[in-house]
Amino acid sequence: MSYGLYAVHWGLMGLFRHFKDDLGYDPVLMAIVYLGAGILLAWCASRWVDQPARAWLSRRRRSKLASEGPATVSHRPS
Repeated sequence: MSYGLYAVHWGLMGLFRHFKDDLGYDPVLMAIVYLGAGILLAWCASRWVDQPARAWLSRRRRSKLASEGPATVSHRPS
């Protein structure tokens, strides 16, 4: 979830800075809402983007390995 938080925080920062500075909302309230929105969006990105992408890549990797057949090991007698 940490990458999701990293990915969404810049977009949220600009939006919440506008609410705080230009519209005059309370800075403490904006900080609390910013943290809550960031954590919620990071969880959503992890749940609906990152986890499905990892599962898809894992299935793709497994099917590629299965199509290559068993690995052969060359053994030279000593």
